[in-house]
Amino acid sequence: MAQGSIPKAIHLYATLGLHGLVHGPLSHNHGFELYTCAAAGTDDVRLSFGLMANYVTAEQIVLEAGHMVTPAEGRIFDGRAFRSWLMLERVDDFIPPLRLDNGQHVVFLNATPVFPEEAQTVKEHGLDALFEVWDEDPPRLSDLKRELPRPLRA
Repeated sequence: MAQGSIPKAIHLYATLGLHGLVHGPLSHNHGFELYTCAAAGTDDVRLSFGLMANYVTAEQIVLEAGHMVTPAEGRIFDGRAFRSWLMLERVDDFIPPLRLDNGQHVVFLNATPVFPEEAQTVKEHGLDALFEVWDEDPPRLSDLKRELPRPLRA
């Protein structure tokens, strides 16, 4: 951090123990935890994140970077256009992978709220295509009041 700069405050919501509840068919030694960051935390964010994590657990959904969790109906937050949670793996080691004493490896996936257009871009063209959009119009992903990136606007 540059001297004199003030870090932006964020609210962090995370799962604890998800790696022990959801197991992939190939390896019980690899697990994941989820977190999300919001510039302004609310009960709505906490509830929506918790419901998504409960769904992942109940359905035994193994998640990796690029996977999405989308509710059957509605938006993930009231009054906001986000429709899906996109799992991202950060490259800056914000929360680095963890090796537990029992040998299990745990990665931390950033569950990021995305607009329907962003989700569609990932479905049709892959995660790298969305990164290209974000490179053109960089979003602050923790800002739940952010707008749809310019390249995806009709």
